[in-house]
Amino acid sequence: MLDFFELNNAENNPYGFGDFILGETPNLNQINSSFSEEVNSLEIAASKNLPATNDKFDSLTGVGGDGSLSFIENVGQLDADADFLLRNSSQEIYFGEDKIAFNSFGETNGDLVLERVELDFINAKQNPQIKPLEKLPGVANFLQGQDSSQWHQNVPTYGGIVYDELYPGIDLVYSGKVGNLKSDFVVEAGVDASQIIMEYAGIEKMSINDSGELVLETNLGKLVEEKPVVYQVI
Repeated sequence: MLDFFELNNAENNPYGFGDFILGETPNLNQINSSFSEEVNSLEIAASKNLPATNDKFDSLTGVGGDGSLSFIENVGQLDADADFLLRNSSQEIYFGEDKIAFNSFGETNGDLVLERVELDFINAKQNPQIKPLEKLPGVANFLQGQDSSQWHQNVPTYGGIVYDELYPGIDLVYSGKVGNLKSDFVVEAGVDASQIIMEYAGIEKMSINDSGELVLETNLGKLVEEKPVVYQVI
């Protein structure tokens, strides 16, 4: 039984392999953007990271090296309803049209545990187009099973993706920043950013720490989103 995944020409991106697992996510928490001022153009930026809680639990998107991330396109190799994937040995992030799923793997009392956190955007555009950004030289190969006709080779990877018009006049851009997942809401002139509503599911607790960071707690650790930074593009 051949079950193998490799990422070629990308030494700083040691992604492993795993399965997309659907789970119950009963805990719902909402965050409504507090930005409503109309400006010529602005960007709301933040980044997520999941610090290690023990020597077997990696950063959520930490890939070492220069901290760059590779977004792998779904060309049929995934059963998941997702257009792009970020993956390493203990975490997977699936970017779908209706939600973003963070799957983290770790050990609790010797047992393998999956924690799944979902991010949904309330009142957003239905089935927004997800476009790739900078194409990277590295490619991914998915060689699963013995039937070579089901293999997917030379799957393209990208340095980022954009949810086009997630809200009217608002794009959502994801990219890598020092090994962490960075998000930017790009708001057109005259558009009210307060229409952005983010809903998290599958977390144990949500809070804002003294640094203004959003902390999402799971059984495996804390998912931390940096305090948003708003700046105007002239």
